[in-house]
Amino acid sequence: MFGLSLAKILLLAAVIGAVWYGLRAYRAWDAKRLAEEKRRDLRSGAETMVKCAVCGAYNPAGVTCTHRS
Repeated sequence: MFGLSLAKILLLAAVIGAVWYGLRAYRAWDAKRLAEEKRRDLRSGAETMVKCAVCGAYNPAGVTCTHRS
C-alpha cells in the first residue's frame, strides 16, 4: 500500500526540486527589491539647490546666499 515505486520517487524529487527552485527565485527577487529600495533611499536625501542671482553660487532652497559685495 505504501510501497515506493519509481514514479513516486520521481514525483517527490520533482516536487522538492520545484520548491527549491522557487525559493531561490524568491530570494533573488527579494535581494533585487531590497537593493532597489536602498538605492532609492540614498537618492531621496538630495536637496533642491537654487542659484544665487548675484554671485552664481548654488545654495539649498530656502537658504539665503551670504555673498560678499
